[in-house]
Amino acid sequence: MSVAHRGDHKNYPENSIEGCLSAILAGADIVEVDVAKTKDGVLILMHDDSLTRTTNVATVRKSNSNLPETNNVSDWTLEQLSQLKLLNGNGGSGATVSNCSIPTLEDVIKVCNNRVFITLDKMERFDWTTDIMPLLAKHEAYRTVMLPYTYTDSLGFYDTNKLMDEIEQLSGYQSALMSRVGSTDDLLTVALQIRLYSLPKVLRCGEYNATDTTKYNSYFGDYRIHIECLETSNDTLDIWRQIDNEGYGIIVTNDICGLTKYIEDTYVTNN
Repeated sequence: MSVAHRGDHKNYPENSIEGCLSAILAGADIVEVDVAKTKDGVLILMHDDSLTRTTNVATVRKSNSNLPETNNVSDWTLEQLSQLKLLNGNGGSGATVSNCSIPTLEDVIKVCNNRVFITLDKMERFDWTTDIMPLLAKHEAYRTVMLPYTYTDSLGFYDTNKLMDEIEQLSGYQSALMSRVGSTDDLLTVALQIRLYSLPKVLRCGEYNATDTTKYNSYFGDYRIHIECLETSNDTLDIWRQIDNEGYGIIVTNDICGLTKYIEDTYVTNN
């Protein structure tokens, strides 16, 4: 399975509707997005606490003195944010301004629903029960939006399982969940808890490290292992092929078009 980190931000701004659509069209299985909340309580997509790196806020403020004086996302209303445009790619110094606006999480759910899984990052910025569940109910997106992987850290497996049961009672389906493994030392503990509570058998691990592979050997056959390839040296065709051959089942990438092409060439075209 392939995960588009912040959407297809090689070709569109990160955390944009356009980037999510491009990832879907490329064949991504999961789109990872970052959630933030506006001053008026609307959930939007934005990785940073500040608007500086990813938007043209400095330019727009010069022509509109009524905008907030700070660049903190939480100080802006949705209407004010709608006046900004996202910068291309990862943003930052030298990035060009796109035609893409800051999307709401609801917009992203509508686009992705029943097409691709969505995994939410920055869980500390929202509440699942009051912020997310109403959106899932409104759009019947229980099978699309995954429970945040950080829940197995913050809530523990017992409370995470209660949330899973609640979603299943409402929808008839088990929610998708990747249980977080803080380090390879935690592998056995997390794997046993997954079995105890009958959770999806997916272990969510961090950045790929070739020296760790042998520690996963006894889990590859029974669990799907989620691994990140976000460092430039890891996010290459040769490393994807190596990771695939080693037995990892879910790869997170900044180059979703490249990864899905590798998957198609390897598992579809050649067969």
